[in-house]
Amino acid sequence: MNPSVVWVPYLMGGIYLLGAALCWVFPMAIAHKLVPRTKFEDTLRLPAKQALVVACVVLGMTVIAFRALAPVMGYLSVCALWIGNGQPISTMEPGRHIDGAIGFAQLALGVLLIAKAQTFAAKLLPSDEHPQSASAALQPLD
Repeated sequence: MNPSVVWVPYLMGGIYLLGAALCWVFPMAIAHKLVPRTKFEDTLRLPAKQALVVACVVLGMTVIAFRALAPVMGYLSVCALWIGNGQPISTMEPGRHIDGAIGFAQLALGVLLIAKAQTFAAKLLPSDEHPQSASAALQPLD
């Protein structure tokens, strides 16, 4: 084993810790930006579409934290060790590549949920832009 790549597992462990710290702090920081601080007796009025946007962002962060982070970091650390030993990545077992591809796909899904939360909210909860036409469609024909 090449002694210059001994630090790679420590780097990956540090990235895990950084990811855990971000997953701990980030949701509350976003929540405090979106929702004003209130007293316990105050009622909070939040439109359904904004709540759905926040739910999409939280779902995306959950997918990244609980599903994508571990496989991606595991694949990258194995790749770094493989390259550090002077072996091409193409000689790795296909199962490792499949696990890495699944992890990257889950990471892409999480980032998509976060980046396009407004779009998903608009698709899931369409707004009533033309309330007149909806009421006219319900009226009986003469």
